[in-house]
Amino acid sequence: MKVKLQRGTNIFYFDYPYPSRVRVYWGKNIWIDRDLDGLTPSINFNTLFEGIYTSPNRGVIKSQPLIVKECRIKNYDPERARSAEYKIIFNPSLGMTDTPARILTGINPAIIEVGKRFYTYAPQVRMFILLHELGHMFYETEHKADCYALKRYLELGYNASQAFYSLSKVLHPGKRNEERIHKLFNELKQNGYVN
Repeated sequence: MKVKLQRGTNIFYFDYPYPSRVRVYWGKNIWIDRDLDGLTPSINFNTLFEGIYTSPNRGVIKSQPLIVKECRIKNYDPERARSAEYKIIFNPSLGMTDTPARILTGINPAIIEVGKRFYTYAPQVRMFILLHELGHMFYETEHKADCYALKRYLELGYNASQAFYSLSKVLHPGKRNEERIHKLFNELKQNGYVN
């Protein structure tokens, strides 16, 4: 299925039998990737960029102006205060196995360095990464920077499922990173974004 969508909130009504997984692509990038229970007749998702969206799932998409629900996720008290100014630069020494981005907060303006791996991700994943790095202007703790990014991400109108997708695709496997992903999922669940 292929459809041209504007910036907006969309309802994807699935053909029967209902899917157990839905994927929607924006160009070559995955825009939505969600596991479902096979009993769900439709989902809502936001598009922030005009363009052609495709899906292997069959159905009808109806669109309306962008709806951004009030985000109830609370940020933690800041652990530090850095300059609010920053710039983003490409660092070619950050390779494909390195972190996709990092922030240097002890200088003014702060510098967010992005590497080659950063550009392999879809735009919404890159946004989550950048917001996480900005969170380090206020937080040393990874989970607190994740929550900062999550709140800002949702306030911009990005889909909650893609915040979770972003973190799960970027972090390398390991107990500490699995704990971060689990905590982010719990934040989404406690605030009504996930059933």
